[in-house]
Formats: sequence, structure tokens, C-alpha cells
Amino acid sequence: MKTAMKRITVTAEVRNATRRKVLSGKRIQELAADTLRQAKAAPGEYGFSLLFAGEREMTDLNRRYLGRSGSTDVISFPEASSGPMIGKDVARPLGDIAVCLPRAAQQAGEYGHGLQDELELLLVHGLLHLLAYDHEVDQGEMEKLQNLIIKNSKLKRQNSNLT
Repeated sequence: MKTAMKRITVTAEVRNATRRKVLSGKRIQELAADTLRQAKAAPGEYGFSLLFAGEREMTDLNRRYLGRSGSTDVISFPEASSGPMIGKDVARPLGDIAVCLPRAAQQAGEYGHGLQDELELLLVHGLLHLLAYDHEVDQGEMEKLQNLIIKNSKLKRQNSNLT
């Protein structure tokens, strides 16, 4: 008898604190599930929150939670870190991701691709951090996996330096 292969499903609680158009909820869930599959996450239901923030809010998050000055493109708060926005009503909460829309738009222009493309790259990067990958200490493991996901998911990447 064949057993049904279990799937990875993802619920994303999205908040857009800007007036700019961001990724659709469907695209966020598809890309998140694909990222988790390629990162070899166990089958099941996962959830995370995603904030599209302005420069001021991102600077505040960076200072308050990471003790760093200035803004940044993406910050991840894994579930265990007690980040600011987590929704706990999912089977396996991963944590929170905050993306700075003005910074993402600037990087999209610098790297020669569209804002939606940059947001997809930042989502993959943020999700890998939620899965405990850390490019600052892991000898290139996160970068290799991120590049594989970008390639396999056919994401556009022009000179992006997500590391």
C-alpha cells in the first residue's frame, strides 16, 4: 500500500506598513514552502509573520532587537528569539521577518532587477535565517543553499550580494 507523501504548507501573516505594492500572499506562501522543502524541513504546517516596513521602522527594529544603528534590508527573528510580531496560532511557528521596502527598492535598482525580484530574494534569505542558518558563522553553508534555492526556484538574480 502506498502512503501519501506529506506536504509542507506555510501560512504567512503579512503586514505592509508602506504604500508600495509587495508580493502577493499566494506568492509568499509558494516561495516559503519551496524554500522549506529545499532546506529539507520536515513535512508539516509552518507559519511566520512578514512585515514590509519603512526606513524608520526598520531602523528602530535593528536598534531595539539587534543593538545595531541604522537600517538594513532584512531582519529575521527566529521563534526562540521572541521577536516583535510572531503569531503563535500555527502548528510550527518559525518566527518573524521584517523587510525594509525602501532599501529593497534601492537594491533592486543597484542590482538591475525589479522590486518584486528583490523581495523574493530577501524572503528566501530571511526564511533561511528562521531555519537557523547564519552566513556570518557557517563557512558558506547558507550561501550555497540560498544560491541553490535561487537557481531551482528560477528567481531572478543580477549581481545581488545576499550573504
